[in-house]
Amino acid sequence: MVVHCHSILSIHTKMKGKHNFREFFYLAASDNPKANKKAVCLSCIRKHTLSVAVSDPSCFVPNKGLLCRNHLRKCVNFEIEYNESEQQEILSRSVAEDKKKKSKKGKNTGMLN
Repeated sequence: MVVHCHSILSIHTKMKGKHNFREFFYLAASDNPKANKKAVCLSCIRKHTLSVAVSDPSCFVPNKGLLCRNHLRKCVNFEIEYNESEQQEILSRSVAEDKKKKSKKGKNTGMLN
């Protein structure tokens, strides 16, 4: 049986999926090839330019949903660009870590009974 690398890559990508904050970040190569890509905040890019934002640690995080959401929560540039109701809608989006917490809570409360 012959399996092509492209097939494995597309299956892996489909299984993992994109997090709900992808549209607010530009993905750049990480300095460490084994690490996740850098998720560079688009609001920061619009404020500072890409070349500045990609090198400023306050403008990027590793590409993980929870880290991206946390960046947007405290990002002044994001706050300026979006009104309060838009911010609430965006920041209320779920991330994989939220589901894991709910799953663990359910297991922990089940043990108490």
